[in-house]
Amino acid sequence: MRRRICELAAQAAALLGEPALAAQPEPAPDKIAALLLERLRDQGDNSCASEHERHLAELAEIGTHFEHRRDCLAAVQDAIGALAQITSPTAMLEHAPRLLCAASELDVVLLSTIERGQLVARTACFRDRPDQGQAALRALARTQIALEHPLLDAEALRRRRATLVADARLQARAHADMTRIMGWHSYVVAPVALGGQRTAVLHAARDPGRVEARHRDVLWKFAVGLAAAHESAALRRRLRSERWQMRQFLDHLDIRLAGVSEEAVRLGPGRSRTRSPEVHPGRGQVAGESVLADILTRREIEILGLLADGLTNRAIADRLVVSDGTVKFHVHRILRKLRVSNRAEAVSRYLMLGRMRVRASEG
Repeated sequence: MRRRICELAAQAAALLGEPALAAQPEPAPDKIAALLLERLRDQGDNSCASEHERHLAELAEIGTHFEHRRDCLAAVQDAIGALAQITSPTAMLEHAPRLLCAASELDVVLLSTIERGQLVARTACFRDRPDQGQAALRALARTQIALEHPLLDAEALRRRRATLVADARLQARAHADMTRIMGWHSYVVAPVALGGQRTAVLHAARDPGRVEARHRDVLWKFAVGLAAAHESAALRRRLRSERWQMRQFLDHLDIRLAGVSEEAVRLGPGRSRTRSPEVHPGRGQVAGESVLADILTRREIEILGLLADGLTNRAIADRLVVSDGTVKFHVHRILRKLRVSNRAEAVSRYLMLGRMRVRASEG
């Protein structure tokens, strides 16, 4: 189209006797049009001038329309950015209608999910009537909306695109109960793919007023952005869950390897699995140690002693060159084996056994 305009401008410049303009690679149509109008006025012909002014007014109106559309889409992009800051997929769906109302000319937004072929309303936002949202949700909960032919909402879902319903109250393919409850004359509807088999549906309208093509474009852009943000949040949550499971597995493996290492030391050359000759349960010095040894492993006794010294889990992990998770796991096992509810009670039990050793040595 640009090349065709340049060719026509060059021909017009040649006809006007302006070879310099015609020889330019891309003659400026505005300059040539202004030159043509000036020639026509000189000849007393004003009909083309008035037609030209009318065309300029139409172009200005179209330019204003597209600038307004661009501003609307930019505002929706900001709303999508705000959605991306929400880490919970469920909370994201709850806040989506409110964010769309705040970022666009749409005054009524309804988000629904599809369950067993039925449209189930989840959250709604009425810009100028905040209390109307809950009332509309309660009314829609008592209404069955089956997504099946010839419903326009079902067609929008099947075609995976935004659809504008010009006159909902006279449109036979619009759901009459939903139109009555939401109170809209015209609306736009768009599907939202949530990943897997899950799909949500966005309805939006103006209150008052009718929706136009730019509102359909705004809703579709928001629906696509919501789907992407929701999928990203779901993936991040899944990655956090898998990372936590992997960390638990590594901590468990670390504990198992530590147990194998202790067993290897206990069964090394010159050792036996029986108690050493110095251990006499009947004598007080090892009475407390015997009780702990019967309940806890060597590593757990070591960690309990460090707890009694006032060390934190992080300090114990640094001392033993293990992870924080390994220390937490050992502490949990110590509390369970000693049948105490917290670290202070475990330390108290350890110190009580220490006093037993002192009394036995004095005896």
